[in-house]
Amino acid sequence: TLPYDNFSPHQDIISARLRCLAELNQTPKRSVLFLPISTLVQKVSPAGFISGRVFKISTGSHLELSTFKHRLVEQAYQMVSQVEQHGEFALRGSILDIFPMGSQQPFRIEFFDDEVESIRSFDVNTQLSIEKLDKVELLPAREFPLDNEGIKTFRQKFRQQFDVDLGLCPIYEDVSQGIASPGIEYYLPLFFDHLDNLFDYLPQDSQFLIEQGAYNGCELFLNQVDKRYESRRYDTQHPLLPPEQLYINQDE
Repeated sequence: TLPYDNFSPHQDIISARLRCLAELNQTPKRSVLFLPISTLVQKVSPAGFISGRVFKISTGSHLELSTFKHRLVEQAYQMVSQVEQHGEFALRGSILDIFPMGSQQPFRIEFFDDEVESIRSFDVNTQLSIEKLDKVELLPAREFPLDNEGIKTFRQKFRQQFDVDLGLCPIYEDVSQGIASPGIEYYLPLFFDHLDNLFDYLPQDSQFLIEQGAYNGCELFLNQVDKRYESRRYDTQHPLLPPEQLYINQDE
């Protein structure tokens, strides 16, 4: 999205991004990461936040279904009647359908009491099972926490940051109810004590190849950020965080 857009990227993009961030600090040697300078200057969740919230499920394991449902909601998954895209789950009796972030396909998990009896992949279009699996891995649905502690931190920092009528701020109201409001990505600093950048995710011996035009591109992009901030900052219903809280500068 463009800086300070009040809508979020498509779920498939968020999914791929989460998978990348989760795997960066575990990547095998001789791996290559390509990215534009506009992505490199963007601050991200603290290193280890996403990988630290990966949840693994295997057949034969014990898992209380109502507790697991609550955990998914806290991880920003959305409960729907039929799973169609990343970040959704549906519950029908003892069967849980879920499309994990970072996964190429959704899964159907069948329970017997609190035991995981079977795990199968299924087709989104036909809703028919495809392949039997022994285990699956679930990433959080967002790059920030929507559990009670995360919401509490957000509310507190929002009130400290902005002197506005909170009842007229949709994003404050949404997050207070555990909803990932459109454009929430530009409020990421309010969920954490600090943010990292992509350099913090990479192995210490990483090598960098920076095309010369990237330096000019960095300056142009950060100028664009400043202009969009200045043109939108006076909307009291959608108050904005200053660019230095969301982006690192060119020298950094």
